Amino acid sequence: MNAPPTGRSRSPIDENLFSKIEADLLVLKWMVGFVLALLAGIALKLFLH
Repeated sequence: MNAPPTGRSRSPIDENLFSKIEADLLVLKWMVGFVLALLAGIALKLFLH
């Protein structure tokens, strides 16, 4: 017997929303990484100068 599918299938709208959120998260990760690298550079210059 064929069992009914479990869970809810994703609609194209959900896929578009998730891809947009993933793209926004990628940008935020790069922004946080850049700020952390900048702060590390400033701290090194401050303490090693």
